[in-house]
Amino acid sequence: MRQQHDMEQARLRVQAEPSAENKKWLKIQTAIYNVIR
Repeated sequence: MRQQHDMEQARLRVQAEPSAENKKWLKIQTAIYNVIR
């Protein structure tokens, strides 16, 4: 479940610093996670 962990980290990063770069990264992580699942 490494992917899940990565997504959690990304989400925490976005909450801490909601920059456009972080939002874009979270969107990518979410897309990857949805494909794997």
